[in-house]
Amino acid sequence: MAADREVRYAVLSGRPSPRAGQGDATAAVIASEDAAFATTIRESLSTPVFRLYSSNDVVGVELGGAVKNVIASLRAR
Repeated sequence: MAADREVRYAVLSGRPSPRAGQGDATAAVIASEDAAFATTIRESLSTPVFRLYSSNDVVGVELGGAVKNVIASLRAR
């Protein structure tokens, strides 16, 4: 609760395609402990070339995104 109201949040993780603006498809995950909230965000932001998947595993999505970044950094060397 913040200022006597419930605060809902979601996390977004995924690697957008550098050419998404040119029509290349890309995907990401939106996670929230409130499954209905994640679904609402997914339905609001998804497009034919930007597919969002929803999850209620906030920690898993955050950790997956962090690990992905470490692996990408190591591969770039």
